Amino acid sequence: MKRYRQISVVLIACFLFSAGCSKTPEEKMADYTKSAMEYMENEKYDEASIQLRNALKIAPDNVENLIALGKVQIKRKKPREAFAAFLRASKADPENLEAREYLASMFLLAKQYTKAIEQCRFILKHKPRDEKISLVLAQSLFFSDKKEEAVEIMEGLMREATLSEGLVINACQMYLGAGMGDKALSTAIKGAELLPKSTKIRFFISDIYAGRKEIKKATFWAQKAYAVSGNDLMAGLALTRFYAEHNMDSQFSSMLDKLKKTFSDKPEPFLLEARVLSAKKDIKGALRAARHARDLDDSLKTSLVLAQLLMQEDNIREATDLLVKGIEENKNAMEPRILLAKIYLREKKAEQCLKTLEPALEKMSTMPDVAYIASSAYMMQGKTDKANVLIDQALRRTPDNPLLNSMMARIHFRQGKYKEVLRDIKGIRSLQMFYIGAISAIKTGDNETGRHYADLLSEISPDAWASQHARVLADLSEGRDKQAFETMKDAIKAHPDNAQALSIYAIMAPGIQGVDKTISRISDICSQNSTTACHMILSNLFEKDGEKDEALGELDKAIALAPDNPMLNQALASFYTRNNMTQKAMDEYNNILNTSPDDLNAATMLALLYQKKERFKDAEKIYDYILDKDPSNGLAANNLAWILADKGKKRDLPRAMELSQKAKDAYPEDPRIADTLGFVYLEKDMAVNAESQFSFALEKMPNAPEINYHMALALIRQDKQKEAVFYLKKALEQEFKDKKDARKCLDEIMDEIMKDNKAKGD
Repeated sequence: MKRYRQISVVLIACFLFSAGCSKTPEEKMADYTKSAMEYMENEKYDEASIQLRNALKIAPDNVENLIALGKVQIKRKKPREAFAAFLRASKADPENLEAREYLASMFLLAKQYTKAIEQCRFILKHKPRDEKISLVLAQSLFFSDKKEEAVEIMEGLMREATLSEGLVINACQMYLGAGMGDKALSTAIKGAELLPKSTKIRFFISDIYAGRKEIKKATFWAQKAYAVSGNDLMAGLALTRFYAEHNMDSQFSSMLDKLKKTFSDKPEPFLLEARVLSAKKDIKGALRAARHARDLDDSLKTSLVLAQLLMQEDNIREATDLLVKGIEENKNAMEPRILLAKIYLREKKAEQCLKTLEPALEKMSTMPDVAYIASSAYMMQGKTDKANVLIDQALRRTPDNPLLNSMMARIHFRQGKYKEVLRDIKGIRSLQMFYIGAISAIKTGDNETGRHYADLLSEISPDAWASQHARVLADLSEGRDKQAFETMKDAIKAHPDNAQALSIYAIMAPGIQGVDKTISRISDICSQNSTTACHMILSNLFEKDGEKDEALGELDKAIALAPDNPMLNQALASFYTRNNMTQKAMDEYNNILNTSPDDLNAATMLALLYQKKERFKDAEKIYDYILDKDPSNGLAANNLAWILADKGKKRDLPRAMELSQKAKDAYPEDPRIADTLGFVYLEKDMAVNAESQFSFALEKMPNAPEINYHMALALIRQDKQKEAVFYLKKALEQEFKDKKDARKCLDEIMDEIMKDNKAKGD
């Protein structure tokens, strides 16, 4: 009994304790808010965000906490989340001006000028002398082409507001944008007089003079800016950059040496040196400076500069290691991801490129660099539709970006949308764009535009293959075949290692100068510049000329140059197949499969050859092997279904039906697939279904003898012998495997018809 009394006392104590310690929701919210403010003071913004969210779960429309959350998200570099918080605050309390001030600035940054103007006008009704919001309003009006009103507001601010460095520079920038250059200059000079310690205004004046090509005055003001800065590092760097941009080498060297000595523990002077030397193509010197900068400060900033220089030097491995490390240490940093994605793209690793870019695609898919790299990777994978959507979205944001427009042109070119290509490339001057422009124009029948682009290519780089190819196409479109051929002769002389040039020459030359002369010319090129492409082209020429041994010899030479290239082994096996060297072809495909067991193309060819040789068991095994690795393979399913149905064994028919349906789903418009399905129906005594499939197949291939014969069989099974006669006669017009059976069938029907006619006559 005593034991139970002790337990009850403990329970009561616990109850009293919990009752005494429980807090109201308002108290909990206050604790969360207080904790968040402490975290903010200590710059622990992630923790502050968590606590503010906890507080907002209790009171979702608390304006002060929403605004605080917005500020925290800005610190965390999450502008979308910040915008959402300020917008919620503004909706919860439409009169709250602080939330509207943030919204106005964010709308301006997002180029949503109408919404920014709306917010500014509301605020100025309540705070008509708010200088910051007046400036945001002026900028929003200016960028929405209401320049006169914007300039008027700026002039009012310059008269009435407290003069500051930022106000002067903003006013001058607006004057410049409105074409009021002299006023911008005079205002800046006046601002420099009134603000004698302003470095930025003096550099701004220097920039104006530099834009006017008045370099002496620009130099004077740049030096003045540095002088009033009190030897500030940033001002010193700006002056040093000025010297570099205007090729003042001695001043540049002197200033840079001063900065390197004065700020020997800072990476910035060495990073500037690296960039300048890189621009002068001194990559080794640039790398030395960048490595020293990184020794001083092993940060993302120095790593990025070093990685870019390593990429220029083709030291891809070290650049990759640096960028991977940068991403691991700064998972939210986008710059190293973009650079690393460029490396993977250069190495044709499309999947790795896209995986690296995933966070950037989530946050900034319309950024030109991101959209261009990702769409290039999609193009590499053959996903032109995905690339199209991505570039289209990016172009809506920056419609005049030449990088994006050139990519859209490439996408449309790949899709065969040649008229769109001609629209995309307007205003873009580059060898690649002129090249696809020439081809696109000729493809659409616009020979005049095709010639125009070909001439532009010749002006830029007359001996480049792209220029020569465009001239050839333009000549051919105008019926100048001989001129085109002369250009091709020059092309293979200038570019003997260009496979496309050799291939086009090999197509054109036999009809103009004969096969023997063409073979001789390509042989000379192969002997001087032995490449796989050259030997493959020569092999094709020999084969077409009936010289099989010579063709095979050239194939062997091509394979010897690239023994690990599976496509060459495929070419050899195809050669054997074309030339009825079936056993050798089967041996070669077996070799390919032994080396590359996942090569389903080789497996398919081997199965087809087994089928051709009527080695059906072997073919069946290979088709099963293919379907085990690729269950959706329609061709293998179709051919295996045919073999199973042709056996005539009822136990095989259910699987034959399943396979033929799978093939039909994969290739719904293919008449051969429909023929197989019909044949399976026929074997299952479903003649009506069979007739439907054969009818569909004959719409596509009305003269195919096998399908006509199968149609006849389906009709005979339905006692439609007279209708079958038409299809049997049609089938017998050509040679095919079952011709004897078809002849016998027709004879039997005709005998029956004659007997019926005779009986009716009697």
